[in-house]
Amino acid sequence: MKYLIFIFILIIINSCDSSYTSNDSEMNNSINSYSCSAYSEDNSQVLDNTTNSDTVINKVNNRPSIPVFYPWSGTGSGIYGTCGASDNVWFDCDNDTTPYSLLWTSKGRVKDVESLSITINDEQKELMSNDNNTLYLISDQWHYYSSKWSSLSKCSKFYLNEVFKEHENSEYDRNFMINVKHPEWPNLLAKKAVIYKNQGFDGILFDWWHNWAGNCYHGNCVRSPSEIEKVREAIAKEIRSKVGNNFIIMGNVNWNINDPAAKYMSGAFLELWKQPTESYPIDNQSSIMSIEAMEGVLKYWDSALMEPKIVAFEPWKITVDTSNHTNDRNNSTNRKYARLFTAMALVIPKNGYILYADNNPDWPGGDHQHHYYDFYKTDLGKPTGNMVEVRTGLAYKKFENGLAAYNRTSSSQSFSVNGLDNITLGSLEGIIKTN
Repeated sequence: MKYLIFIFILIIINSCDSSYTSNDSEMNNSINSYSCSAYSEDNSQVLDNTTNSDTVINKVNNRPSIPVFYPWSGTGSGIYGTCGASDNVWFDCDNDTTPYSLLWTSKGRVKDVESLSITINDEQKELMSNDNNTLYLISDQWHYYSSKWSSLSKCSKFYLNEVFKEHENSEYDRNFMINVKHPEWPNLLAKKAVIYKNQGFDGILFDWWHNWAGNCYHGNCVRSPSEIEKVREAIAKEIRSKVGNNFIIMGNVNWNINDPAAKYMSGAFLELWKQPTESYPIDNQSSIMSIEAMEGVLKYWDSALMEPKIVAFEPWKITVDTSNHTNDRNNSTNRKYARLFTAMALVIPKNGYILYADNNPDWPGGDHQHHYYDFYKTDLGKPTGNMVEVRTGLAYKKFENGLAAYNRTSSSQSFSVNGLDNITLGSLEGIIKTN
């Protein structure tokens, strides 16, 4: 759905062009041509009125052995026709057939980017409060908005006469930048986060959560990466100060690491973009988007985040047959990769969540669609220890009822657990083994 081509990140240069604005006639109407006499801001104080301080931790602790997540759940036709959009319940993909442990949606936010008039229907509130093993997040806008679904008054201090070039001619319709450098912007987002928490959400998700969100396109940036880094850190810090620790602040970080905002965050969404027909190379010598790099990204965010350290790991499948997505997702190659990545999600982070998904460009509705693999329902019980790195690229973690292990290298590897079991893993093999 929302992604960053990592190669693009690397070619971003430091040049910043502050004059980079839209030529669209509608957008070029000056603010002065509008009467702002009736425009008013909501400066009301928003207070956290939640009482259960253990909700998030309890849901994390109650998750199954293999927690599967679904980004922007309920926004499309869903998988197997079992779930999709609903007028009342937005996370209706979480059922007995396809249980999910982490879900987020964009439904629930108001059309006006600046508005604090956020209300969630009672059915949705009841679902979120009664589900003791699923984290529910709201996806909100922090640096751009789509004119198709959102609006922002030209009288607003956060309004900019500027097209978000990355999405100008995309599936996401016309998108426009928000004045993220305005000093009051972090406070407004913090107020919205508090309201979401009061309404029953467990956290907030920000897409495009990286330093190239300042309207960079073809090597030109309206706002430099360093400027955006300061903005993101200010946003995360302000939200954390208002919501406390019992609320997840998650960003779609893609392949990015070394983020100063991480110390205020408790979640990271790793949407790991690649070309559809390609596989992920094994090591960093072949590509910066390698399986070795995945391991490093998982380790970084597990160490950098605040508790409960939610790491949502989404590699993309190898697409061969675009005419039959179900068969393509479930062929032997993709099942092998799905096992490998699932094992990595279980072994490396403290609280890893997994989704092996379609590539976004696979088909018009392909964003985050997937097969729900049978091994997702394997009951290993709870972890009994942390990651044990046997040697480079080979690691395991013990559970009450078994273990998970992975070998991301190009050769077969053997190891023993407590000197008792001798286990051999082939190249790029992951196992989820019950006792």
